[in-house]
Amino acid sequence: HAAPAGTTITVENLFNAVPARRKFLRQASTETALIHDLVARYALAFPDRAFSLRSNEREVFRSRGGGGLEAALVAVLGAEAAAVMLPAATERLDLPPPSGPLRVAGFVSPPHQHRATRRYVVLLVNGRPIQDPRLQHAILEAYHGMIPKGRYPLVVLRVDLPPSGVDVNVHPAKAEVRFRDARSVYGALQHAVRAALQERAPIAPAGRLFAGESAPTSPKGNGSPASPSA
Repeated sequence: HAAPAGTTITVENLFNAVPARRKFLRQASTETALIHDLVARYALAFPDRAFSLRSNEREVFRSRGGGGLEAALVAVLGAEAAAVMLPAATERLDLPPPSGPLRVAGFVSPPHQHRATRRYVVLLVNGRPIQDPRLQHAILEAYHGMIPKGRYPLVVLRVDLPPSGVDVNVHPAKAEVRFRDARSVYGALQHAVRAALQERAPIAPAGRLFAGESAPTSPKGNGSPASPSA
């Protein structure tokens, strides 16, 4: 059953019964960043809901909820980066079930806005945050020749298709998926990104960085870039 409004869930002594798992934990700062990434992804996946994260008695992330993806982008990327993101969308209504109808929608960064890490490439499949290198590759190919080598765009894209067209049980953490018609999904992702870049974005020189690039990529709290990995 769904929890009533206002319910708080607290997890304590997580490894009390299985202390051996503590050996696999990394430094506290690394684990905190991973948790921050996860919360930021769900804030993007469900922008109508509010999310907050506290660490060491300090709030390090908050999304207000009740709005669209644009508002969630401000919470996750910061106001400056979110302001220049480009809307991207495409659909394939000609695909028969279970592969279609297929829709892609979200936001992508212009070529002059990029980061040194791919953690800002966030992909959602039927609302589920996905870390799939094949989907990432499709996105990065759309930026080929537009951004410097070793740099990565800021992308938040949602792929919606019939549940029967995607298998979410191919990875223990359900971080990767398998599509019945993978070629159509990858093609739709690339088309959405390329169309947004060609129609709305001026092509900047490959070596140019946007003014806010010197800002740290690790999460710093409200209004500063979070670090959703993908």
